Amino acid sequence: MKEAAKYSHLTLRDRIKIQIGLETGIPIRDIADSIKFSRQKVYHEILTNGLIRKKDSLNPLRRCCLSILSYPFVCNNCPKKSNCIMKGRYYYADHAHNLATFRLHSSRSGSKLSKAQIGTINSLVSPRLNDGQSIHHIYEDHKDVLPICERTLRHMVNRNELDARNISLRRTVGRKMTNHHKNQLLPFDPYLLNGRMYEDFLENEASRTWYTELDTVIGTLHSKKVLLTIYFPKIGFMFGRLLSAKEAALVLAELISLRSLLGPKLWQKFFAVILTDRGLEFNHLPQIETDEAGHKITEVYFTDAYRSNQKAGIESNHRLIRYVLPKGTSFDFLTQNDIDILFSNINGLRRQSLHNFTPFELAKKVLGQKFLSLINIYYIPSKRIVLTPNLFNKKATII
Repeated sequence: MKEAAKYSHLTLRDRIKIQIGLETGIPIRDIADSIKFSRQKVYHEILTNGLIRKKDSLNPLRRCCLSILSYPFVCNNCPKKSNCIMKGRYYYADHAHNLATFRLHSSRSGSKLSKAQIGTINSLVSPRLNDGQSIHHIYEDHKDVLPICERTLRHMVNRNELDARNISLRRTVGRKMTNHHKNQLLPFDPYLLNGRMYEDFLENEASRTWYTELDTVIGTLHSKKVLLTIYFPKIGFMFGRLLSAKEAALVLAELISLRSLLGPKLWQKFFAVILTDRGLEFNHLPQIETDEAGHKITEVYFTDAYRSNQKAGIESNHRLIRYVLPKGTSFDFLTQNDIDILFSNINGLRRQSLHNFTPFELAKKVLGQKFLSLINIYYIPSKRIVLTPNLFNKKATII
């Protein structure tokens, strides 16, 4: 058991291991050892965050299955579950984690002030907020009297703890809400994510020396072609492959084709560790981990949901693509040769973060000329670099 584990919180990775352990019949002691928590902690987790399911929700008198009164306390692996009419308990890692996170946040939210203090704050702040005054302006007038800081006051307004609502704030009214969750994520699959989560990536010593990031860039919503981007963070080098559609099978096929093109030595040297997001197009990616003989040659990891900062390098480099192919540009007119031209220009740009070297110069030293020739990325003199829509101006279609 890890030191002071009873004061620690289970992570999603821990809960995935618990679910898989329950479904594969692993003893409770082994599950506890695998996540370095006590057996009592695992028992508590299963009973507290398990999901009670009823086959007949209209019958409140339906009896519970007696098998859930002893370990494993759940019906996940019960051979009779498809025909059982009793109430049963199931343990699903994603549900358990969401429930525990909500409970933790709820216990920490809310004001610790007395009713009298809240009343004083409300009487001083709300009338002036309704008159259009800013929180900062009001706070500066009353900071000697208010028992809170300006930041806490702002949180109280946003949580609707005062009579005045944040709709009274001018910038709130004018701010456009953005949707950061446009990409479709993989359906939660504990067996796919087990051992491939971002926590696992951070613990992989090989990733500290070299790893590769993958992502996709789309054109318009109605264009079919999609750009698969491949990025080496250590040298800031990126290249891409044009796909006919944003589909998992096509991503896998393209990477297998690239592996065949590069050969086993180059592939194992530069694609031993791959990090990508949980987009649906990467659903088949773990199949690239083994070669034709079944030997493991690559390790695939997924970032946490909606955490693009965990592969910030490739996300940042995408802005250079948008210099040439702005959002709203269809990719259907592009060919793979166009993509090679695009990335040859991008990799010819000097970067301050690379001590004024270009990614191409570093790639030539690290990857070698053979690698660059195979992927058709070539040198472009610095004076001839073009990173505007003029690169494909005659072909581009912008909607």
